[in-house]
Amino acid sequence: MPMLRILPSLPTRIRGSLLSLILFAMVTGTAVAGGGAWNRDDGGYYFKIGLTSLSADDQYGMDGDHHPFFEDTSNYSGANFGVTDITLYGEYGFTGWLTGVASTQYKVAVRQAHNQLTKRDTTASASGLSDLWLSGRIRLIPAGGSYAATVTLGVKLPTGSPLQQIPLGSGVLDYEIALTAGSSFPMLGMNAYAQLSGGYRIRNTVANELNYLAELGLHLSSEFMLQGVFDGSHSTADFDRAVSDPGTIPASTLIFSQSFSRIMFGMTYAANEGMDLNVGYGGYISGRNAIAGSGLNFGVVWKR
Repeated sequence: MPMLRILPSLPTRIRGSLLSLILFAMVTGTAVAGGGAWNRDDGGYYFKIGLTSLSADDQYGMDGDHHPFFEDTSNYSGANFGVTDITLYGEYGFTGWLTGVASTQYKVAVRQAHNQLTKRDTTASASGLSDLWLSGRIRLIPAGGSYAATVTLGVKLPTGSPLQQIPLGSGVLDYEIALTAGSSFPMLGMNAYAQLSGGYRIRNTVANELNYLAELGLHLSSEFMLQGVFDGSHSTADFDRAVSDPGTIPASTLIFSQSFSRIMFGMTYAANEGMDLNVGYGGYISGRNAIAGSGLNFGVVWKR
């Protein structure tokens, strides 16, 4: 379903309901405000292989309300969307003040629905690498204290194909700057940490985004840590105008634009000094032009 080739042939009501399928394939499994508050030590590394499985039966429309994938429910029923990500994420400490970060995913995405007219199922699918993010995280305050702060500069390389049935990327470069601050402290008799992050993403051909993240971690013991994350993205696209006055905003500026908020909870087990195992569950709690989905994720981390 290459967007520019197929959308013109679809009825308008179906066309609008398919936008978020393209968008959602690019945002699952990754925090949107780029960068943690703590850098790697010189020569230190963090490498994670993760698996995320997410599904959805409806979406958030441009008005922010829940809508079926196909608003033409008289002709389409049983629509659902699923995506499985294999995430590759790595950090390396080039110096004590500069950490390099790289992340991408291998995605398998499938959208299904039953066509009432033909009495057959209609399916769109895609698989392959998504876009590649490369970032540099710069330490802002000296290491070793209870507080930390960094600024992260990132660029998204368009390695994901925009031409599959469900595009895996936008086909253009994006840029981001993010500021993150964090602190470690005692909580309920245990060690804890918290970090806040805010970023601005410059997106070519579509609306820019303001991204945010809040994270809290609690060390239940020397081996187990409980984590909670609230993050999201606010697009500068004028969704209100797109709803109230359809056709006045070019569709090309809305296709890859979305706003959303999501919550994730996870548990990390320190198997040994150099390896962590983690599991988590998360979901999208609000949005515009975004999938209303939830799912599980698992990961293995090697670090030094």
